[in-house]
Amino acid sequence: MIENFDMLNGNWKFRGNSLYLFHRIDQEFNDAQWQKIFNYIAANGVEYVLFIPCAILGWGSLIKEKLNLLRYRIQGKPVTFAGYLRSKGAFNSLLQGSYMVKSQIRAGGLLGFLLVKA
Repeated sequence: MIENFDMLNGNWKFRGNSLYLFHRIDQEFNDAQWQKIFNYIAANGVEYVLFIPCAILGWGSLIKEKLNLLRYRIQGKPVTFAGYLRSKGAFNSLLQGSYMVKSQIRAGGLLGFLLVKA
C-alpha cells in the first residue's frame, strides 16, 4: 500500500509487519528532524525501514561540492540551498537508539540501508 503523509507531524498510519520505504528524501530534513522521525516511528512499532538516500557524502563528493561552491562564488552566481548531504557516519548517528543498519543494498545505482529497530 502506498500512502501520502506528513512525516514530521505524526499523521502516520502504522501497520504491523510493514517495510517503510524512504526513497531519496534524506536531503529534505535536517539532523534534528530525522532523529525525531526515527525516534517516533521506532516508538510506534515500525520494525523495518528501507532507507535509500540521494547520495552518501565521501571525500570525493565533498571536494566536488566545495569546488562547485568556489566556482559559483568566483563567477558571481547565486548559491541556493538544495538540501542536506551526509556521510555514512553522519547518517548512522541519526539512528542512535532507534534503528541499526542490518544490511546495505544497491537499489537503482544508489546505496541503500535496511534498518531494523534497535
